[in-house]
Amino acid sequence: MSQDRWQIVPPRPTPVLCLRHTGDCAYWLDTWRTLTALLFEWGLAGPHTRAVGVLYDLPDRGPVDGVRYDACLSVDHADLNNCDMWRCLERVRGLRYEVIMSEAPLAKVGSRHSRRLADMSMISGAHPAKPRRGSGFGAPLYEVYPCSPIFLTDDVPVVEWYQTVHTADDAPVRCAPGRPLITRRSWDHGMRSS
Repeated sequence: MSQDRWQIVPPRPTPVLCLRHTGDCAYWLDTWRTLTALLFEWGLAGPHTRAVGVLYDLPDRGPVDGVRYDACLSVDHADLNNCDMWRCLERVRGLRYEVIMSEAPLAKVGSRHSRRLADMSMISGAHPAKPRRGSGFGAPLYEVYPCSPIFLTDDVPVVEWYQTVHTADDAPVRCAPGRPLITRRSWDHGMRSS
């Protein structure tokens, strides 16, 4: 198994509307269909909309019916300032507004992979490795797609992916404004995952 090259990067705050899918990955595309339709219906989708899948559990490492996955589409917070828009959003069961990728530094992996459109299984590229205990990397795993997966026909290329950086006690590492991103010497650019 080849080693992935990780690079520690600052948080990448991304405001999104998201829907959670919990369960069998064969139905994850339905979650994307619902979310994408809502954003187009409300005029919130545009050329700068980013699609991000957030994995809390890797599908191949636990019970299939317990996999938690968030389908997220980026939005401009200014577009949500309309009170009528918020009332519409509140009516959609499970829809959440969040700012993701903002809590802690991220470990960006250098390799890419793809997922099968039908069931979200890995079909090419480097697989996300389960971090060693105390390695500093953990959930959630963020996968950035070129667009909402419903617009793709074969597979879903993951153009960027990140894991959250944690301290040894599993608490996310916080970044204070004006302070160094990470003070541990062993966590520097070009670090290898295990």
